Amino acid sequence: MEKELIKRVRTGDDSAFAELVHPLIEKGYRASYSILHSKEKAEEVLQTHHSS
Repeated sequence: MEKELIKRVRTGDDSAFAELVHPLIEKGYRASYSILHSKEKAEEVLQTHHSS
């Protein structure tokens, strides 16, 4: 499944990209929240990292 998503991403399929990274973003949010204990700060960490 993941290999197929990667193939689709390489062809410019934005929905495949979203499907591929969404679980990773959720894991990142949960990890950030567990450390920071703040919804706003956890979201900020992800936004800052995503923008880099």
